[in-house]
Amino acid sequence: MNKPNPIAVTPALVPVLQSSSAPEGSTASGKALAEVARLSPDEALQRLSSTAAGLAPGQVEEQLRSVGPNRVARQARYTVLGELAARSINPLNILLLSLATASYFLGDQRAAIMIAIMVVLSITLGFLQEHRSNKAADELQKMVSITTSVRR
Repeated sequence: MNKPNPIAVTPALVPVLQSSSAPEGSTASGKALAEVARLSPDEALQRLSSTAAGLAPGQVEEQLRSVGPNRVARQARYTVLGELAARSINPLNILLLSLATASYFLGDQRAAIMIAIMVVLSITLGFLQEHRSNKAADELQKMVSITTSVRR
């Protein structure tokens, strides 16, 4: 029995995974994928306009033109200031800073300073931990590479 060429079948999945009307990682693309996953293999292939032997070369070219290559989506990266701002805008931090402001204007400067220091420490430690984690993930991603070969 001939095994289907996974490279030839893969481009047909792209419209389901990366619908142009749904943003990456959206629930709409997940629902579309779940719908195809519930189908029988023959129904799924029919819905994806494919066969068990894969797509014809003309179909592959058409899929590549219409939806592009089937690549892993990359996560958006923030600048250092963007990461700090995202970490700072947090309901708890806003509450604590408003409490610190109220304490300051009510004459309790020591409490205001302590609360402000706690917020700064929380933001700084969270940022450092997240930043270090992102760097480690980037390093790991550089170490792992997947190579695919196609036989024609």
